[in-house]
Amino acid sequence: KQPGKIAEIVKNENGFQLIYMGEPFFVKGAVGWEYLEELAGCGANSLRGSYRLLDEAHRMGLTMLVNLPVASERNGFDYDDEEAVRDQYNRVKEIVEENKDHSALLMWAIGNELDHIPGDLDYNLKVWDAVNDIAGMIKEIDPHHPVMTVTGYGKQEKLKDIVERCPNLDLLGINAYANIVNVPGWLREYSWNKPYVVTEWG
Repeated sequence: KQPGKIAEIVKNENGFQLIYMGEPFFVKGAVGWEYLEELAGCGANSLRGSYRLLDEAHRMGLTMLVNLPVASERNGFDYDDEEAVRDQYNRVKEIVEENKDHSALLMWAIGNELDHIPGDLDYNLKVWDAVNDIAGMIKEIDPHHPVMTVTGYGKQEKLKDIVERCPNLDLLGINAYANIVNVPGWLREYSWNKPYVVTEWG
């Protein structure tokens, strides 16, 4: 264990183990921004949401997977616009610098389903270059918390693009509902050999 590590993922004979504050940690959480008291009362230990919820999460005894505001093409962002990509990078950098030492922080998530465009349209592969650049920056500023991006289950071949273009990621977040039981096989098919966490399910 590296001195100063708050959260890290270690490989063992069974796969991977998340370690938080020196102890094995199994995420029992939810996504959202309301009903945090009820969430904690149900036995949850973690929340996925905006960095603006860190203080409240801490009051509730919850850790946080912080969603970093990285835009998607479906919302009009153009990954061919180098200035826009640079501005986004700098905004994320500010958020990480301001919150990296927060006691509730568990991990960082770069965007949500950035490949998804309604109608199952192709996406700009430069999105993964931007994700990788942000991940590298975060790991330099904050080596004490793992970094992921979050994908959906659709367009499964995207995993090949992520493997090739995002070596700086520590793990992958996956939103999977009825298909949750198929996630391990999908990851094996496209040679994902790092950890993953289910970030939405039901």
